[in-house]
Amino acid sequence: MNKLVKNIGDRSTFFQENGYVLIKNAIPNVTLAQKEISKIVKEARLGKIPSAVVFYDYPEFIAGINVGQINFPFEDCNPLPATKSAIEAIDFEKIFENYINADYNKYLTYELRIHVTSKFFKYMQPWHRDLDSDVSLTIQQPKQPSSLRMNLYFFDEEGFQIISKRHEEFYRDRIKEREIFEEGRLHCKSDLDIADVVKAEAGDILIFHPDTLHRGCCSMDRASFHLVLHEDNDIKKIVYEDYLPNNIQYFRSKSLPSSMAPSKSLFRKTLSLIKYYSPLPSTNFYKFLFKKPAYVKNNFIQRGSIFQK
Repeated sequence: MNKLVKNIGDRSTFFQENGYVLIKNAIPNVTLAQKEISKIVKEARLGKIPSAVVFYDYPEFIAGINVGQINFPFEDCNPLPATKSAIEAIDFEKIFENYINADYNKYLTYELRIHVTSKFFKYMQPWHRDLDSDVSLTIQQPKQPSSLRMNLYFFDEEGFQIISKRHEEFYRDRIKEREIFEEGRLHCKSDLDIADVVKAEAGDILIFHPDTLHRGCCSMDRASFHLVLHEDNDIKKIVYEDYLPNNIQYFRSKSLPSSMAPSKSLFRKTLSLIKYYSPLPSTNFYKFLFKKPAYVKNNFIQRGSIFQK
């Protein structure tokens, strides 16, 4: 059975041993920010936010457009005073020093987006790492990570699974992931018995190494900030805007969109609805049902990363 992670122990030791750490109650004054963020999500589902990304694999007939993330919330929804104030109250320097044993000021944030799901659109990613398939793993190195990921939780969320660094066989090389990734391409569900489940509450922060095997796994409303950080000392890249949190060194790595992406055709929407309710498994379901790696369990059908009822 998956381990449910509720509270994490002593300082940087946990991160060094596991490749991730959940810091409790790290964001003060989330209540007013929650109202702002909920309004942003509502506007995105009405098609009013240009940088909103739509999950087209889901039906779009319930609760508006099925938004998966909002890439430029501060730019699209300026101003966000309560959210900005809450983030500025976070002591990132102390958190990185105590929990990661790293210097926060050496990192630039290359992406500052909101991850979104709706209770109507159950969501499960294939297992993945946040790096290209030809990049070597560095998670076992003792030095400060050159890249990190960080989630800022403004709402309670049990929506993240991760394979701890303790399971060394997944972090010596990149052989085992081929079976997992091949399985994931056709979206047939495969749980790993060894996965930790992160149970975050409003005000918590999760930091994890991009080498870790992880996936989003959510069947509830959520809207958490996701930051992509890279070690970079080029201060000329930093975007200075009054509406951005002043304790995040932000480099806008992508261009701002000018309008929402056009909606898919009625045929595509209907097809996604049929796919959502189809009881038929993918071909890889049978592959993993009869011959599967020892670390994989495959107990029921998961179609299109959404058939989780």
